[in-house]
Amino acid sequence: MPGRACGISLALVTVTEEGVMSRIGMCQFTGVSLALLLGAAAIAEAQIEKGRPRVAVPPVTVGQPASGVGQVSGAAATTQVAMPAIPLANFAQGQAMMAQAAQNAALLDINFTFLDKTYKNDQYVNVAGKKVRTSCIRFKATSGFQFKVDVPQFTLTPQGLTVVQNISKIKADGLSAKFQLGPCQYIGVGVGVQLTDVKVTYTARPVVTFSAEGACTVHWNQDTDDITVSIGDLNILGVQNDIDKLAKDAAREAINATLDGFYGRVMRNELLKVSVGTCGGIMKK
Repeated sequence: MPGRACGISLALVTVTEEGVMSRIGMCQFTGVSLALLLGAAAIAEAQIEKGRPRVAVPPVTVGQPASGVGQVSGAAATTQVAMPAIPLANFAQGQAMMAQAAQNAALLDINFTFLDKTYKNDQYVNVAGKKVRTSCIRFKATSGFQFKVDVPQFTLTPQGLTVVQNISKIKADGLSAKFQLGPCQYIGVGVGVQLTDVKVTYTARPVVTFSAEGACTVHWNQDTDDITVSIGDLNILGVQNDIDKLAKDAAREAINATLDGFYGRVMRNELLKVSVGTCGGIMKK
């Protein structure tokens, strides 16, 4: 084969005979032509490659890599991943956040308002097989008042949050109410309310989540969000004995609903506000 013979001649023949030199000249010419062809092909390939879209795939690290291992400069070199939810007690600032929320909650006025509900114990007799009402014993109050609480005590552990609020006395005078006693006609009256040894116990399980940017948000597990209210003594002033029990029932239900709303809503909102100031949290409605 001519190409193979030429290759052997170029590699092995060193004499200067005319015929051999002529053969070498032919091989040099062939080599130059081959080089030109290869060079043209390389240029063409480069032009084609230049027109193709290039996709850069930078190395990706999660978190902070070890020093000198796979570190890549540039904003796109690191992909941040949001952390899973953790109990508020396990967060470094969790105890301080809860203490601040409790302080803030104690500064707020609690609005105690009677429920828009009529409490009644009407009297009936049976006449010819029918119930006949003989008198109306009813109590209804729609007024209310404000009171403040001391800073509550709390215990925050990975298992959950317990808030205990002791209220030594709640007192209000001049509340407007109305009642029926005997004739079924309402009579307006001013009443006073005095409650002592009120204790509120609130339990919840707050957790903290973090965005990829590091902002935190407090969430509440509704399964453990609960409250109990106990009242040691309750006196209603300005009403007759016949409706005293009804008035106490009205006041007890209203104070339970008020404090339930206070701890169920205000405590959560205050803690969410503190999380915004602590680590740029997001307010959740």
